[in-house]
Amino acid sequence: MKTALVLSGGGARGGAHIGVLKAIRELKIEIDMIVGVSIGAAVGAKYALLKNAKKLERAAYYAYEKSRKPRLNLRKIISGDMSERAIKLGCWYANTFKAIFPSRIFFKIFEKGFGDSTFEDTKIEFHAVATDIRTGETVVLSKGKLITAIEASMALPGIFNSVEVDGRTLVDGGTTNNLPVDIARELGADRVIAVDLSNKKIVKPSKTGNSYLLFIDHVRDILMHEERVKMADVYLSPPFQDVDTLDFSKTLKLIDVGYKYAKEKLSKL
Repeated sequence: MKTALVLSGGGARGGAHIGVLKAIRELKIEIDMIVGVSIGAAVGAKYALLKNAKKLERAAYYAYEKSRKPRLNLRKIISGDMSERAIKLGCWYANTFKAIFPSRIFFKIFEKGFGDSTFEDTKIEFHAVATDIRTGETVVLSKGKLITAIEASMALPGIFNSVEVDGRTLVDGGTTNNLPVDIARELGADRVIAVDLSNKKIVKPSKTGNSYLLFIDHVRDILMHEERVKMADVYLSPPFQDVDTLDFSKTLKLIDVGYKYAKEKLSKL
């Protein structure tokens, strides 16, 4: 029986994935394949290379100490709950530049951590999920350099620059599929353990027309998401205590949260 672990996107909440992997390793649950999207791709790829939860955690602490940690409150931005001056400045910036953060600076620590490692170097079968921004198609990346796939899978539109891979312009896989249980099934998984770090809390629209459009998109995404949840054999949704997607100041605290949650849930199975 082929068991797949699906790791969702969630930005700064990715620390919980590391905790879940610690629990899985401790409980001696064999994982034959990992399918990751966004931060789930980064954590999944590193674990697929190491197949060692303790080394993964040490790598996370090292990366955290060496990296720049942007902190933005996305809920505040989406709801428009900012000063008029801040909103005008944000609109000007978004209409002037392709991305808020320079990808080269943000992904520098990932590039150092993965180096020239390829999909062929992994000890566990691994796949990363991205989205073709031109067609809206979900794209599964399974060959080449891991860092290229990770950057593509994490390239949140408007936040980071898109990544060109084999003639496709790729962005964050969570844009179209933030819990790719269906992809794992298509790749031959008989059993799927899905770890969901997506924000299922609906932000009520207020003040701006843009917030209403985002509200409608979010409701639609949740309905599609629920269909994929039903496809998983084991569904884990660690509590992330309202940590925003880009609030990396709290990332490491969620390792222990994910570990305790997964240990309790998986021990009962």
